[in-house]
Amino acid sequence: MTDRSDAETATAGVAQAMPLVRVEPITDRHLISLPDPTAEGLEGIVGTANSRRHAAALERLETRLPVQILTPTDADVEDLPEVFDVRIQIEADDLWDAMTTIAHHDDLRPGRIAFGLSAAEEGVDDQLAFATTYGIHRPNLGAVAVKAQRGAAVVIHGIEWQVGALYDLVTDLETAGGRPCSASVIVLTGPAVHEEAPERVVDILLAPVGGAVLVDGQVDVAPGRAAVARAGDAVSFSAAGEGCVLLVRVELPVADPWVDLIAAQATARFHPLLRADLPTSFERPIESYDGTLYDDFSKFAAEVDNALGPKAMDHAAAFARATLPPRASRDVGLLTSLAFRADPSGEVRRAHTGIVHYHRARRSR
Repeated sequence: MTDRSDAETATAGVAQAMPLVRVEPITDRHLISLPDPTAEGLEGIVGTANSRRHAAALERLETRLPVQILTPTDADVEDLPEVFDVRIQIEADDLWDAMTTIAHHDDLRPGRIAFGLSAAEEGVDDQLAFATTYGIHRPNLGAVAVKAQRGAAVVIHGIEWQVGALYDLVTDLETAGGRPCSASVIVLTGPAVHEEAPERVVDILLAPVGGAVLVDGQVDVAPGRAAVARAGDAVSFSAAGEGCVLLVRVELPVADPWVDLIAAQATARFHPLLRADLPTSFERPIESYDGTLYDDFSKFAAEVDNALGPKAMDHAAAFARATLPPRASRDVGLLTSLAFRADPSGEVRRAHTGIVHYHRARRSR
C-alpha cells in the first residue's frame, strides 16, 4: 500500500467537507424569493447575475428617461413636469420600415393593429380585409391609408421586435419592473386623435417622432420630449400641425400593489374556509352545514389574512416574475450561436430570466 501525498489528502478532506448534494427543507423563501447574491454555490452565482443585470438596466434607463418616471412616489408625481426630455434614438424612417415589414412578413391580425375612431369621419370603421396565406394575416395597406387619411388613428402593437432602440428600452424596462412591457406606434394624420382610456393599470410613456403632438389639445410635445399618461387618467393625443406624426407608446411596468392584490384574490378560491358552499367546523369532523367560519369574525379575519395578507402578496409578486415571458436577443440567432460555438470570442447576450448575465468570452492569446 502506498501512502497518499499531501495534495491527495487535502483534496479528500475538501470532498468530505463539501458534499455534492445537500438536503434541507424547502421554506416559503425558496418559493417566492429571488436567489440570494450572498448565498454559496449556484444560488449566489445566479443571485449576483440578477443583481448585475438589474443594476445595468437601471443605469441605461437613467440615461434615457427621468428616474422618477420609473419609480414614482407621491411627491415625485406632484413635482413631475408635464413634458420632459427623453433620449431614445428613433427616426421616423425606422418606424415606417418596421410597420412595412410587419405588414408584409409578420402577423398583423386584429388586435395587433387597431384604430382609434373618436375623431374619424362618419362612415369610417375598424374593419379590415386580410390576406391569410399560410395563416399569416396581411392587411391591405391601401385600405389602412384611407382610414388614416379620414381621421382614424392607426395603432400597431409589438413594434419593438423590429426597432432595435425600442427593443432595448422595453427589455430594460421589463428587467427593472419585473412586469411584461411592450411598445406600439401610433399614426396620427390630420384630425386623428389617440385616446388613453382611464381603465389602464400601468403608466404609459408617449413620445412623438417626426412632428409635434398636442396633449389634451393644449400641451405641445415636440420630438425629443415625452409625456406620461398615468394609470387611471384619460389622456388624448393629436397632431400639432398638418401632415402625419408618429407617436411611440411604451408601457412603464411599475409594480402596482393593487394588481398583486387582485392576483392574490384569484388564488383565494383555493382556501376552503372562505368558501360559503363548504361546511366548516374547528371542533369536530364535518357532518353538516351547521358550522360556518362566518360565525366567528376572528377566525374569518385570520383566514382572510392568510389568503390576502403579506405572504399572499409575496406569492402574487413571485407569480408575476415567473410568468414574465422570455425575451430573446434580437441580435443572436441560430447562425450566430453556431459561429460562437466554433469561435467563442466576442459577446454572448444573457437569457432574459437573469440566470445568465452578459458574458464576454475571450480566447487566450
